[in-house]
Amino acid sequence: MGVKRRAFLIGGVALVGGGLFGVSWSEGAATRKAGKLVAKDKAGVFQTWLRIAEDDVITIFSPHVDIGQGTNTALAQMALDELDGDWAKLVVESAPVETAFANAPLGKGFVGEMMPVPPFLKGIAGSTFALIARSIPLQVTGGSASIRFTGQLGMRVAGAAARTSLIAVAAKRLGVPADELTTKDSQVIHAKSGKSLRYGELAADAAALTQETEPKLKEAKDFRLIGKPIKRLDIPAKVNGTAQYGVDVMLPEMRVATIIAAPVRGGKLESVDEAPALTVKGVEKVIKLDNAVAVVAKGYWPALQGARALSPKFGDGGHAGLSTTSIEAAQRALIKAGKPDEETGNGDVPAAFAAKGATMIEADYGVPFLHHAMMEPFAMTAHFKDGKLEVWGGVQDPLHSRKAAADAIDLSVDDVTFHPMLMGGGFG
Repeated sequence: MGVKRRAFLIGGVALVGGGLFGVSWSEGAATRKAGKLVAKDKAGVFQTWLRIAEDDVITIFSPHVDIGQGTNTALAQMALDELDGDWAKLVVESAPVETAFANAPLGKGFVGEMMPVPPFLKGIAGSTFALIARSIPLQVTGGSASIRFTGQLGMRVAGAAARTSLIAVAAKRLGVPADELTTKDSQVIHAKSGKSLRYGELAADAAALTQETEPKLKEAKDFRLIGKPIKRLDIPAKVNGTAQYGVDVMLPEMRVATIIAAPVRGGKLESVDEAPALTVKGVEKVIKLDNAVAVVAKGYWPALQGARALSPKFGDGGHAGLSTTSIEAAQRALIKAGKPDEETGNGDVPAAFAAKGATMIEADYGVPFLHHAMMEPFAMTAHFKDGKLEVWGGVQDPLHSRKAAADAIDLSVDDVTFHPMLMGGGFG
């Protein structure tokens, strides 16, 4: 109940504090800002995530980092199926790391699971969730939520709403009832007259209409792309080597820093002699951090050699004896003591065991303590000039990473640009 109560209070503050008008106005302002950030001449932007250009090219702006699971391909399938868009003219781009692109469908999905929204509040709920998402700010990839929330509550809705608006504009231009029109491969078709209009020539006017927040979605029997085998969009670049990960960023006069971190959680840097690293050709600086030491050099090799020349001394933070064995022993001790003893699950367990024919099966399952690591070397790049900071990196939470970078050097978030890169795994 604690989580549900917090979710309700957050929504309540947004509604009561700002008022219904304030929430709706905020959502409209954010949508307009998002549209300006990805504006293109004579193009239409629909519900933040979808842009249709005059040449019929459809761009999906994904608020998720594709960690190798094919998320962006799936999100595009969901949007284009509802849109009846031409897959051959599709482009998927990372959504700008801006609060206007905070992921409201993600917030709506998570909060909706904890506390279903009453029907009479559904109209304002979308705007409230968007306000909360921008306040957090929420643009995270995780929780197995990309398809079930962003896809279902965001991409499908954006595609269906855009299709409805495109039909409305086409009906007006052709002077026919909207229910006489059908859509296919980025065209609105009037079968009776044999006339058709391309999405690209309708998009700008269609995007200017008020978009439906809960358009009618397709039934599963009518899916053309959803659930169908599609060649993944990310594979060609990964095969031919053009895919860019965080470690692939190269800038003129770039310096490389290699870090030696405390080997255990909670460990602190106690001492280090900088001299051995500074004798390595190309090494320019040794930086002492709270729990690590970094060597800055003119390239990766001298930075690595400089780091290897050091012998930093770290405290253990009281965790020197932590291991898979010790963790397992602690867990078994808790189980033996009858913990956790919080009420969990549903149903009458004793009654199930007492049922005729019931069989008791007991087994212990365990996994070792594993490293939460990606497949590629973790790397980030930063460029600070004229009071502005640019950052490149593969992370699961670009908006928070942007804020963390701003806080680290006491900058306004508006003075930081974050470029999300590909990642080679998350393993949550």
